[in-house]
Amino acid sequence: MIGQSPRIVLIDDKMHHLHGLAKALGKLDSACLPFHFEDQGPSKNQLRNARVIFCDLYLLSDSLTGDTKQQLANIVSMLSEGLKENHGPYVLVIWTENPEKVDELQGYLDNLQPGQRPIEFVCFDKNEFIDPKDGNLIAEGDLIGKIQESLGKWSGVTALLWWETTVANAAADLAASLWEPFDDDNSVRPEGLRQTFGKLAVGSAGDHQARAYPGMAVNEALAPMLSDRIERTKFPKEVWDSAVEFDNQNQAVPTARLNTLVHLDFIHGLSPLQRGSASPLLAAWNTEQWFSDKFGYSQEDVLKAFGFKGTRVADAKNDASWHLIQIRAACDEAQGKAGLLPFVLAANIPTKTNDSRRPSAWVSREFQFGESVAKIYAHSNFVLGLNASEVGGFRPTFRLRTSLLESLIVAVHSHASRPGTIDIC
Repeated sequence: MIGQSPRIVLIDDKMHHLHGLAKALGKLDSACLPFHFEDQGPSKNQLRNARVIFCDLYLLSDSLTGDTKQQLANIVSMLSEGLKENHGPYVLVIWTENPEKVDELQGYLDNLQPGQRPIEFVCFDKNEFIDPKDGNLIAEGDLIGKIQESLGKWSGVTALLWWETTVANAAADLAASLWEPFDDDNSVRPEGLRQTFGKLAVGSAGDHQARAYPGMAVNEALAPMLSDRIERTKFPKEVWDSAVEFDNQNQAVPTARLNTLVHLDFIHGLSPLQRGSASPLLAAWNTEQWFSDKFGYSQEDVLKAFGFKGTRVADAKNDASWHLIQIRAACDEAQGKAGLLPFVLAANIPTKTNDSRRPSAWVSREFQFGESVAKIYAHSNFVLGLNASEVGGFRPTFRLRTSLLESLIVAVHSHASRPGTIDIC
């Protein structure tokens, strides 16, 4: 995909107005997408990355322009169809000479999904920037400055948008650095880049995995390179000092939900062959007989190994959601080495069930699973080796991201390798 969705979108039914406004933004080094409204608004792809949406109040045909309510309803309908449900922060700018005419807009915006609503909507007079008759630029009014002014009370949003821009710039810098070695010989560029991707793919994922999933393998190589460029960015104090609150955090994202965002991935289509995938136990396996056959212990025995005691064992058994987490070594997965797939038995148990963790057990922080807040429990004594056919019926519901997965793997292997020596003095 060559095109990239713009961060600024202009929507107007008059083409000459679009040209004039785009020119005004261009003089401020701000690229935008001018969208000529006829019968339909921009698509989801066109609005996907929009952080500022300029929209003329009167988009409908002349026969309806006198009905402001109809115009407002049309704008909100257009946003409802064009924005994702979790679009993220954006500012909506309504072009009008009469701001009082859009006082009712907030009521219409409330009908949008929460993630589609703008953090702020403001009214600007288009006549301050262009001649409405021909669209010619009559003043270089600071449109971006006006937007930034309206964002003044949203210091966290300002910082988030700054970071988003920084990541995009870092990705552009990385792309340029991959192209730079071929600057002296244009004739080798196309093949040279493809072969360079091949080297990166094999180097990061191994020959077998790279050939099977080349895009994933190249991404695995580029991700740390991109991360390094972001990390060495200078973060302006004037942006971040006011954007970060350390003491009063009563309105922050709840800890369990934030942990989930950082450490768990709930995308569809996960494979049990993928390391870190967490698959619910098959119904035929979620029985006392299966636990006894596989481990020689009951479910309650396993929960005791996790650290539950007394009456809390029965509570944990009633509340537990059993999973198998795939913990194959990254190099084995990358190189497609022969062998059984290792899985560690784990249980998601709501935190309302008080626990008493044993030192030998691995217990995660709190996560948000639907309406429930739970921790993940595991132990190195309950690891299975399964072949690919045995996991064919697995349907992973989430995946542990790398840092949490590595924490679990280290806990499993370090417990099994604890040194026990006879030390005679």
